[in-house]
Amino acid sequence: DTITVRDTGAVATIDGGSGSDTITIANTGAVMTVRAGMDNDVIHVQKTGGVASIDGGSGNDAIRLGSGVGTVDGIDGMLTVNGGVGTDTLVIDDSLDTTANTGVLSSATIDGLGFTGTTTYLAMEAVEIELGSGADDFTVVTTHTGTTWIDGGAGADAIEVQRTSGILTLDGGADGDTIDVLDTGAIATFYGGAGNDAITVRDTGAVATIDGGSGEDTIIVRNTGAVITVRAGMDNDVIHVQKTGGVASIDGGSGNDTIRLGSSAGVVDGLDGMITVNGGVGTDTLIVDDSGDTAANTGVLSSATIDGLGFTGTTTYLAIEVLDIALGSGNDRFTVVTTHTGETRIDTGAGADTVEVQRTSGILTLETGDGDDVITVRDTRAEVTVDGGAGADTITVRDTGAVATFR
Repeated sequence: DTITVRDTGAVATIDGGSGSDTITIANTGAVMTVRAGMDNDVIHVQKTGGVASIDGGSGNDAIRLGSGVGTVDGIDGMLTVNGGVGTDTLVIDDSLDTTANTGVLSSATIDGLGFTGTTTYLAMEAVEIELGSGADDFTVVTTHTGTTWIDGGAGADAIEVQRTSGILTLDGGADGDTIDVLDTGAIATFYGGAGNDAITVRDTGAVATIDGGSGEDTIIVRNTGAVITVRAGMDNDVIHVQKTGGVASIDGGSGNDTIRLGSSAGVVDGLDGMITVNGGVGTDTLIVDDSGDTAANTGVLSSATIDGLGFTGTTTYLAIEVLDIALGSGNDRFTVVTTHTGETRIDTGAGADTVEVQRTSGILTLETGDGDDVITVRDTRAEVTVDGGAGADTITVRDTGAVATFR
């Protein structure tokens, strides 16, 4: 059946019965009840005037809230949507709203965005929320256990995700968005979209993916769960990974990217598990910041890997043009097995450090800072500069290549 209700009086009830029904509600009075019945139904509620109750019944139903021009402003009063039995989808369509809205999503309710009352949803397997082109402020308190998809649309949106209970996909859309993720409980994917976005992830659950999209994005990862993937996308991006809980993959994409590993206090001890950093296309810089570490560490650098220094697993790097490694104030022991073909800069900081350079393949600058340091250079195949800094340093050079400077 195809049922269209353009307006109702005080109380109205619609029952689609059996069959794949299409029910459109253009406007309602004080009380409206819609029961789709059996089979796969389509329900579109464009405007309500009071209390509305929608029950999808059995079957795989699609229920849409929003006018024919993509706004929810005309849906007034308390609204309850029950998907019923089957694989049901609820779509909140505010995609053509040009005003700046505030909205809140929980595991069972939606408030704001132009709704004058609370919209309650239950027995939904998928929830899709489409925001408009205004600079929206949207908060996800938590999600239901099914799948949730949020599209921020155009506009410089501020979206906060406090927690999730199911699978979440969040797309910031066009313009420069601010996305702040406090915690995720399951699988979560975050897209910055077009524009210069700021994405901060404070903690994640099992699996998380961050994609900055186009624009000069700033991505900060404070802590992760088992698996995290970060793709910066196009343009010149900044990525700062402070702590990881498992496998981490970082891809700078195109552009001149800066990727930093280490906490805000300059310690890499919280980076647990295997980490892979791919600079991608462009002139990319990888910074390993252990400058705030006071412990005596041991570390090993090769042309593609970094071990030790507090990392519990191997950090693999590739397509990096500049590698910066900053050690702390402890009496560190650092071995350079070889370097990559780009530029490598190592600052061992204060402390009586021991550094052995076995071989180089690119430009190397080594600064050992204050303290009585011991430096041994066995073989270099490119330009090398060694600055022992203050202290009674011992520098031993066994062989050098093209240009070598020792201070």
